[in-house]
Amino acid sequence: MISGELSPSSNPVLQLSTVRELSIMSPKSPPVSMRFIPEQNDKEVLKRDTNESYDLLSQQPSRCLILRTNGELSVLDMDDGHEHALTNSIELFWVTCSQFEEKGSLIKEVSWLDYGHQGMQVWYPSHGAGPFKQEDFLQLDPELEFDREVYPLGLLPNVGVVVGVSQRMSFSTAEFPCFEPSPQAQTILHCLLRHLLQRDKIDEALRLANLSAEKPHFSHCLEWLLFTVFDADISRPSASKNQASQKVDSPKNSLLEKTCDLLRNFPEYMDVVVSVARKTDGRHWADLFSTAGRSTEMFEECFQQRWYRTAACYILVIAKLEGPAVSQYCALRLLQVIFLPPPCGGFSLGIRLHLMSLCMSLLGSWFASC
Repeated sequence: MISGELSPSSNPVLQLSTVRELSIMSPKSPPVSMRFIPEQNDKEVLKRDTNESYDLLSQQPSRCLILRTNGELSVLDMDDGHEHALTNSIELFWVTCSQFEEKGSLIKEVSWLDYGHQGMQVWYPSHGAGPFKQEDFLQLDPELEFDREVYPLGLLPNVGVVVGVSQRMSFSTAEFPCFEPSPQAQTILHCLLRHLLQRDKIDEALRLANLSAEKPHFSHCLEWLLFTVFDADISRPSASKNQASQKVDSPKNSLLEKTCDLLRNFPEYMDVVVSVARKTDGRHWADLFSTAGRSTEMFEECFQQRWYRTAACYILVIAKLEGPAVSQYCALRLLQVIFLPPPCGGFSLGIRLHLMSLCMSLLGSWFASC
């Protein structure tokens, strides 16, 4: 505890008292890195009023992450002194669950990340100083596949990405090839959003997405979120789907429904849905659009908003779900606006050729069937 004014001319008094004694020097390998959870913030402690009394125990971290020389990552319970092994073969780890989050941080919902022989892993243990529960530390995200050729170096909390470096071979006039380091980045936003939706934290997910809306990778993250959720939904065994569909009285929506509800808050929604459809088998389009919205209504929305390139992508979906007659009618509507002057028309040559090629192929298939 610090008493007295903190200034060059004053003489403050620092009082130290033992709160807890723990030994980490066990027969195990010696530690190479340690981080307390939650972390302490020296600035906040210095700002405290000298007359304010507070409980020292309440200011202490409740857990400590320890990485040992043999690659074992463990968590030390600061209350009872027990150490619990989490995983092994770990090279690096990062703690992000600080008491004092950085303003604009996008990753405060993730407690920590680690990198080892299994690649990048995100951990979602329970927050606070509650008792240790092993099941809280088994919530790994299997869909966070960091490029194995990229070595992670750290995090950018305000962007929500993992930053790493890779090396590429460069041939020049030298006798031997040169290796050039190349910076790389991979977003984890889709993992965070899916984690929040799984916990029914809809408002937190929307707030996190709004913080990321201006980021250059935002549209890709939304697409990757919907794709992973939908792919997991269609990959479930049919028996599990039937059991889920029989729970009509369940007040909670499915993860796919919650994902679509979240994405509807952003203008990228129309483009994201049709992009995911193009990446999946056409046999599953009915399942996707039964939740995301009817394909003809989404085409009409794009047409009214003059998002003609996105509207053209919906024509193939409409042909599959609604039949050729409806899709050909939509194609004719697009052809009518291709050569219109601005503001309704005025397309570049590349967009005109793309729209004409798509529309003419649909009309050609219709004439061939007649």
